[in-house]
Amino acid sequence: THINFLTWWIASDYRTGLYEKTFLRDEFTEITGTCVSDDSFNARMSELLTAGTDMGGAPLVTRTNGVKTDPRQTSHAPKYQLNIRRVQSVLNDGGVLE
Repeated sequence: THINFLTWWIASDYRTGLYEKTFLRDEFTEITGTCVSDDSFNARMSELLTAGTDMGGAPLVTRTNGVKTDPRQTSHAPKYQLNIRRVQSVLNDGGVLE
């Protein structure tokens, strides 16, 4: 799932810029026809934020901080950005994190 999503994202019009998870999930689902639940997609994005960082590598995906107006209300959701150089390296190595 990670490889499929990263391959789509890096080849898409969304490879640069900052996007909310919901937007990325909806676009991935619409364009590829791959239905992914909110919970599953959220888990995959969380994993991409930390994948390989324990080995000293840069994250595959970075995110901005969300803004909360109170403990239960988010006024601005975090936005996610692809680390293009890192993702290209990982995809070129068949998904192996260096």
